[in-house]
Amino acid sequence: MHAPHWFAAFIDTLEPRPYGEEVLAALFINRLAEAIGAVTLHGERHRVSLPVREIVRRAAQARAALVLLLHTHPSGNSRPSRQDILLTHRLEADLALAGMALYDHIILAPHHYFSFRAAGLLNHSEKLALPLATPAPPPYRLPPALPGSRDSGPVGE
Repeated sequence: MHAPHWFAAFIDTLEPRPYGEEVLAALFINRLAEAIGAVTLHGERHRVSLPVREIVRRAAQARAALVLLLHTHPSGNSRPSRQDILLTHRLEADLALAGMALYDHIILAPHHYFSFRAAGLLNHSEKLALPLATPAPPPYRLPPALPGSRDSGPVGE
């Protein structure tokens, strides 16, 4: 994934701090798997609001294809609350209506995390793929040279 210059500072705001405030972030990703924008919200010690309409609006303005939602649970318990699950499903549905998809919702605790996608709690996540790591193809080798000519190695050597 291509990360812009502000990405490291963005990730730093999500570092779970014991007894700190909850932080929610929505990362907007385009079809080339590039981070193209984000929204970060700070809440209270045990809650942070999830403004579904605002996230959908900002994602559409950024022309995002996918949204990655992250939020912290400074308490140390990374399990989602009932409210976390309900609002995540609402965001997923609203993004789908706008032609976008929720890639995952990850809850970060100081020593654990919880992924809605990995837990199978998102409706369409199995259909989504992000090309985050693409292995380089092996060098192309030409067929063996004819007798009396020079042998070729991999292209580019």
